[in-house]
Amino acid sequence: MPHIYGQNSNTITQKDHRLDKHYKPTSLEEAHAICLLKAKNGDAKAMYDAGVHYRFGMGTAIDLTRAFEFILRAADNGNQDALYMLGEMYKDGIGIKQDYTTAFAIFSKKALRSDYRANATLAYMLYKGLGCKQNYAAAYNLFVTEAENGNTSCMYYVGLCLKNGYGTTQNIKEANKWLKKSADKGDKQSISELAEKEPENKWPATHYDKNSFIKSYNKYQTIEHRLNLDSLDSIDGNYSGILYKYDWSGNYVIEQNAVKLNLAHTEAGLQGTLQEDGETFALKATIGADGLRFTNSIYRKIDRYSGGKPEEWEITGAQLQRIQERDSIYIVGNISMYSNDRREPSKPYLLKITYAIPKDTSKQVVDTGKLAKQPQITPTQANFTKRPTEKVARYTVQGDSVEIRLFDDGVIDGDEVSIIYNNEKIASKVALKASPYIIKIPIIKGQINRFTIFADNLGKIPPATAFLRIVYDKKEAALYISSDFSKSDSIEFVSSSDHL
Repeated sequence: MPHIYGQNSNTITQKDHRLDKHYKPTSLEEAHAICLLKAKNGDAKAMYDAGVHYRFGMGTAIDLTRAFEFILRAADNGNQDALYMLGEMYKDGIGIKQDYTTAFAIFSKKALRSDYRANATLAYMLYKGLGCKQNYAAAYNLFVTEAENGNTSCMYYVGLCLKNGYGTTQNIKEANKWLKKSADKGDKQSISELAEKEPENKWPATHYDKNSFIKSYNKYQTIEHRLNLDSLDSIDGNYSGILYKYDWSGNYVIEQNAVKLNLAHTEAGLQGTLQEDGETFALKATIGADGLRFTNSIYRKIDRYSGGKPEEWEITGAQLQRIQERDSIYIVGNISMYSNDRREPSKPYLLKITYAIPKDTSKQVVDTGKLAKQPQITPTQANFTKRPTEKVARYTVQGDSVEIRLFDDGVIDGDEVSIIYNNEKIASKVALKASPYIIKIPIIKGQINRFTIFADNLGKIPPATAFLRIVYDKKEAALYISSDFSKSDSIEFVSSSDHL
């Protein structure tokens, strides 16, 4: 690794006339080289300047690691500007792993107590609870101090606090006064907020659900992650519900949006889609005992603070519980997001989604264990054996059989499917209806058992889609599978005694 001072520090000797305080460098490169030598000789201001050069590419290439090293040394040697920038680098993860707690501790140091930048940043972190306990009242007091000293951004936050009653008594008239002061100085956030007639926490406290284990959604709640890793297939399916967004304290609902969620477990974890306001977002997550960890799962949303443009958030994690109550299955949990542009997490989100388990209105059962003893139906070579299949799920089964119940997916449009099991047609032209067609299939050990639906027609709304309830080992899973004339979905079943 190159020396912290770099090779250029040796091009200027200590007797060089350019070290004279009155000398003016002729280029940024020369200024940087002089800073390196002065820093090497213990000059804290030069250390800070060298760090700034590396951070912003002034007279040298950008090198955030070196920038952090120089800023750290300068701060340790008593440079106040470097101490503030050190906190900033920890806060934003520049040249060092992001650490809000360390950043907050730095901005709280006595040496920065009179630094307007540090006080404004402390107020911001208190307002959002970054590296500290969220505290609107403490944030408001600091914002007022710096707003009165002319800080435009603090004027904006004083206005927000007064408008929403955060840390102070709500006062719309006084809020607009501060927002106008900031707007007159050109602050775009203040201009946008003045156009909003209602506070962000305008929603009435009426978010109750007598059927859910969470009786009220009026305040944010931390959900303990409880998904049985041995039966992840139990959460497969299509859900609908509400995504609640809260203020930074979690005491007020500020948005509630209808969402649809499709989930399917795979060998690699969970994948699916989230639908909201006509937009569809792909989801991909690995599963751990403490929650879900998402990768490449981007959520874009326009809200009152995004300037009218979609703001991009990366979904990073979730803590979920699955609860079955009567004829419904709920998934409730916390959703975590992060903005790479803002370099900070999102406000708190709470997800509540459900799907109703279709009630059995038919007792029609086909037992393939019995069918196997009768003459088997010869598959039509020209049909299902030549149509490609696509695996949508795999289940590991302890017992010797599985019961599958097929329904139409919601709109009864005349879908008819044949059922293929282990390359044998075991049922022909099954009409998908609101009442279930129930079939029991044996689990043959030592092989992958494949269950496939084969569209005989596509109904009025293609493709032919079936909602399945799969009952096995005293558990139940639900998912959708479909088929058209070009491909068919299949489900795999393997015995728990096999390692396939």
